[in-house]
Amino acid sequence: MSLSEYIDYPRWPQLAEESLRIDVRLPEKVKVGEKELTYSKKFRGIVISGMGGSGIAGDIVRDTLQDMIDIPIIVNKDLHLPSYVNDDYLVVAISYSGNTAETIRCYESCIEKGIPVITISTGGKLRELAERNGTPHITIPKATAPRYGLPCLLYSCLRAVGKALSIEDKVLSLAENSINYMRKALDDYPTRFKALADKLANKFTMIYTPSPIASLGVRFKNDMNENAKQPVAVCIIPESEHNDLAIHIREIENLEILVVDAPSIRNTEHGVHVTALMKVLEELGRRFHKIELEGDSRLSEIVYGVTGLGMLTIDIARIVGVDPVKIEAIDRVKKYVTSRS
Repeated sequence: MSLSEYIDYPRWPQLAEESLRIDVRLPEKVKVGEKELTYSKKFRGIVISGMGGSGIAGDIVRDTLQDMIDIPIIVNKDLHLPSYVNDDYLVVAISYSGNTAETIRCYESCIEKGIPVITISTGGKLRELAERNGTPHITIPKATAPRYGLPCLLYSCLRAVGKALSIEDKVLSLAENSINYMRKALDDYPTRFKALADKLANKFTMIYTPSPIASLGVRFKNDMNENAKQPVAVCIIPESEHNDLAIHIREIENLEILVVDAPSIRNTEHGVHVTALMKVLEELGRRFHKIELEGDSRLSEIVYGVTGLGMLTIDIARIVGVDPVKIEAIDRVKKYVTSRS
């Protein structure tokens, strides 16, 4: 397959750069009815609310910034905001289409409770509500489907959170550099990732991912589910050493194992756990495939892996004979829920 056959992946660096250039303006305050939303203050935490391809952007932002800031980033993938979220928090509500029911509901909850909220979408009802209420909104470029628009969602969210926490320059520097590793993954794909397609096609895959870059494992699972229509278990190190690892005492048919390694992990306690895991798998005679990431920051490593592994799931979809774009079962559930709401 030529690079042009990987849907929007060849455009990812361009989409990332376009999204990073979108100016983010946060007002000091916004008055909505009787409520006053204050954006110019020290927040107790950041809540990133989104589903599916939009929610994973929140996971990556959390992994990127969690060791750079002194407040928590909570990723909310639910119908409602957690009850403890109040006007001391900032909510970033992300929906690629702008019409995701769960995200709209969370936005409306913010307005009702006076919680400062930023919205990100290509348009839809979410943008309409933001424009009507005067709350900050970021309109992002479009892709073939929400999951293929990850760079738009991720880089706009990074910039918004960086702006809100007054670390925008540092975040911009990290983000701009990470796009170079996105390009590198596109270049490396034929030699570093593609050969795995035949091995993983029509198999059940377990991906072991160190917790500081857990979002990579989650994104791979989502891509395998939606693109290749195959099941994946995400095993987070070190937690997986207390449960998932136990199954490998048995030889399980049609199982493939991936173990993720990264430069930022190798000389850390997490690196010790990754090495120990691979050693035990070898002793048990269990074959695994080591995924070696590249990058000079956590964000660069995640972006490198997400790009390469995402393209891999497109090749697997072609091998097993499914359309990587269509998500019929998901569409049916949405239709069913909408008809009964």
